[in-house]
Amino acid sequence: MTKMSISNKAGTHIIVNLARMNLGEFDRPEKFDPSNHLNGRDEGTQGCPAAHGAKSKTFFPFGKGGRGCVGQNLAWLEMKALMRCFLQTYTVFDAQQAASPPDMANHSLLAELKTSWEIAQQPVAPVSVRLWPRCKAPLRILLCGPHASGKTTLLHALLPKYPACKGISEVARRVMKDGNIQRDQLEDPTVFNDLQESIFMSQREQEHALQERSFISDRSLIDPLAYKVWRMWDDDTKVAEVENKRALVCDEYLIKRALVFLVLPHGNDIMDVGIRLESATEEMKSLIEAFRFVLGLLEIPYHSIDEGSVDERVMNIEQFVARNAMRY
Repeated sequence: MTKMSISNKAGTHIIVNLARMNLGEFDRPEKFDPSNHLNGRDEGTQGCPAAHGAKSKTFFPFGKGGRGCVGQNLAWLEMKALMRCFLQTYTVFDAQQAASPPDMANHSLLAELKTSWEIAQQPVAPVSVRLWPRCKAPLRILLCGPHASGKTTLLHALLPKYPACKGISEVARRVMKDGNIQRDQLEDPTVFNDLQESIFMSQREQEHALQERSFISDRSLIDPLAYKVWRMWDDDTKVAEVENKRALVCDEYLIKRALVFLVLPHGNDIMDVGIRLESATEEMKSLIEAFRFVLGLLEIPYHSIDEGSVDERVMNIEQFVARNAMRY
């Protein structure tokens, strides 16, 4: 390399041509090849100049020396953390491919990408990409709570927000209809307990059938347990009833990571829909406590929904799901 002595006037701006500096240090400097920047490449290749002492001066996007970028270490850390989270969540592939998961064995979008230098390395032509979510656990949203609290209405408001989710609705109503059970029969403790047991098994069957899919349900396995506990007076009997179902419930909701929401009635607005026991305000309070008792005993995390309007309830759930998105 020829050394030259150049004199510049004070205040002259000097720009380093990074594109020309890197030509001799990479195997294929004109190609987009992330492996150029990996240390410990295959034998016979040069690897990342940034990891090789004096050669590190051939690659310095943030500058070197006393006037280098003071935030470069933070910037590198942020970029690596962002890319890690992004690529763990999505697969990036050519938008021209079919709308299905990309065949990574034949995936050549980056390998064929042509670039040029314009301040930074840029694609020669616009590149359209699609993002495909990586395989994650199905999203399960369970709306539990006392009757007349608006769970079914909330379910139908949530389904358009989560189009991948299937809806499970009105299991209790169907069980009562199939069993020809009328509201006045629920005063009989035997009929009441048998009904809750049937609802529990029917709900479990519905959820188990969708174990590989995302779904939203306006009832959960918690509901029939809470209703049975609500009609019991002895604490030991309550605990025994819940413990008897612990394995079934925890397998569905803890191991499979369901999001459980306790939907509460707003104020004293309690409706009589003709198929459930009519509950006064104090009885409703005791029913809510029964739900909290079951959830607490089984140590199932839950989020309370007590807003007045459906829109506010939907927003609350969307925000909660978004905060827990990394689990799915």
